[in-house]
Amino acid sequence: MKKIITIILVLGISLNTYSQAWTKVFSSDQVMVESTEVDCNPNNKEYPFSYLMLKFTNLTDSEVDFDFYTEIWYNGVKNEQVKNDASDEEIERHIHLQANESKQGDCNSNENFKIFYKNNHPKMDHRLTRIEIQQIKTK
Repeated sequence: MKKIITIILVLGISLNTYSQAWTKVFSSDQVMVESTEVDCNPNNKEYPFSYLMLKFTNLTDSEVDFDFYTEIWYNGVKNEQVKNDASDEEIERHIHLQANESKQGDCNSNENFKIFYKNNHPKMDHRLTRIEIQQIKTK
């Protein structure tokens, strides 16, 4: 009985996570990127936080490799995302999509599919205020 309740609870959380509205943040002839906010730690009152989940959709009938980087702002200040302290080179991200495929993030996804959105603790005001997807190349 506990297993059934656990499975139903997990399924309910999963459905709730993906039933949220998606907002388009980037679009080209080949790829569309959408986002939605997801609360990834709702039961932890000490460190509750949310992520902006990304969904990538291949708009073509062919495989697509999408190389991009993100520009993000927290509390109105641009966050410099560089490979290391000795370089100004931005972190390049890569997504491979099959024909007409969509891939989307969840709380356990790698960093290509999610971006820290905000800490929901009342004493910690760290919030994503702007995001831009910069396409490097699509092949």
